[in-house]
Amino acid sequence: IVDGFRNVYGTQAPTHTPCTGVDTKIFAPRKNVAWRKKLGLTGPVLLFTGGFSIVKGGPIFERALPKIFDAHPDAKLLIVGSESYTLRLETKYEKNVVHVGQIPHDEVNAYFNIADVFVFPTVFNEGFPNVVLEAMASGLPIVMSELPGIEEYLRNGKDAIIVPQFNPDAFATAVNLLLADNKLQKALGANARKAAETY
Repeated sequence: IVDGFRNVYGTQAPTHTPCTGVDTKIFAPRKNVAWRKKLGLTGPVLLFTGGFSIVKGGPIFERALPKIFDAHPDAKLLIVGSESYTLRLETKYEKNVVHVGQIPHDEVNAYFNIADVFVFPTVFNEGFPNVVLEAMASGLPIVMSELPGIEEYLRNGKDAIIVPQFNPDAFATAVNLLLADNKLQKALGANARKAAETY
């Protein structure tokens, strides 16, 4: 983002880059079995938080979901937050999506604690999204779109799986890989938590 700013305004333009931060006591790895039961979740849980929209990759993830649900029929996608993009899935997949809606921010951490994988298919070059940092602090393995500068925060294959933007097949492949490999889930989640502790 700074490089883009300097390309437009010149290399001498003053810049300040504020660092995103997270409360690592509130967002922390802990299992929330009670909430899983309350929501009737028995299989693996994918989590999307924030505004589910076109710029956040709604249509891209929509095209990835059938491949994920075919490979893992008991998987569920939890969408927490507002939704300006409505998923249009075949009827047989509708049972795999749980729409939570808008909730107070102080309840969001509970949803991170019932998820197995955090997904962030954004197609908007938005810097370092806070929801990604919250997922990291919660010890979740992450599958997300490649953003400019994301390598400053996450190492692909070590802290997260980072896939090209606008690529539903890459998203489906990465999510299916994680859902089939508990050891990889734990390793990525632990590394992401460590990285989050520096913020």
